[in-house]
Amino acid sequence: KFLPRMVIRHPSNIKNQIYIAAVNWILCIITISVVWFFGSSQKMEAAYGLAITITMLMTTVLLHEFLKKHLAKGTALIIALFFGFIELIFLISSLVKFIHGGYVTLTIMLGILYIMWLWYFGNKRREHYEKESEYVSLLDYRDQLSKLSADNTVPLFTTNLVYMTKIKGDYQIKRSTMYSILDRQPKRAKVYWFVTVNETNAPYESNYTVDLLETHNVVNVQFYLGFRKSQSVSVYLHQVVNDLVEQGILEPQIPTYSTERQRKVGDFKFVIITEQPADLIVNDKLSSLDRRLIG
Repeated sequence: KFLPRMVIRHPSNIKNQIYIAAVNWILCIITISVVWFFGSSQKMEAAYGLAITITMLMTTVLLHEFLKKHLAKGTALIIALFFGFIELIFLISSLVKFIHGGYVTLTIMLGILYIMWLWYFGNKRREHYEKESEYVSLLDYRDQLSKLSADNTVPLFTTNLVYMTKIKGDYQIKRSTMYSILDRQPKRAKVYWFVTVNETNAPYESNYTVDLLETHNVVNVQFYLGFRKSQSVSVYLHQVVNDLVEQGILEPQIPTYSTERQRKVGDFKFVIITEQPADLIVNDKLSSLDRRLIG
């Protein structure tokens, strides 16, 4: 008997902050290098002046994008042109500083812009290729997963098999995930979990949705975590399993041996598939530019 497809959304109040030390070290090295290169604050004036002018222009561009969502497009354009005209005069007058140190600002800017260009368009081309050839529907495999889970002739791999992957809104999942479960030594588990972590703009948001795909043991879990939220997925997933067991949606997974009294959750195995772009690079259907971007 299949369960109805259900979606459950729960909040959590655990708060944490993410601190990336590497970013501060990179900024530190760049700052020290720039100061050492110029030698004095007087020689840095040209680079600083040009940087400020470019920053003002970028702020005007962002302001225009913001105002378009809250005001009429004509009004937003007039305001942007007003500030942009003033800042353009500053930029023209600052161009004479290029040979006196302003080139450092533009060099750093172009370097960052090049990285962002590669990052954005490389991901776009890779996603386009994978969408055409590397994605399958999870719904097409749920019967096989349920049958494998009940097949006692296959040794039990784990109670809860968790794949850290990305499932899209139409249940599209990478073919390599299903290949790992079914073809590379079938992995029998009592419950199959497909977990997607979505980063949200709310800094401390912590929610999740659960979709059982009309089965008893194939679960699509979508975590929605704020960008400052600790991504302790294993801890959150244990909470999800406990919630589902307490609500009678999942059967209790009481282990025979455990250090915890009255434990209702069985063992877990997490799988993360690491993919290299080598297969994409040698693909004959890709143009040379796409191949380089993806690489």
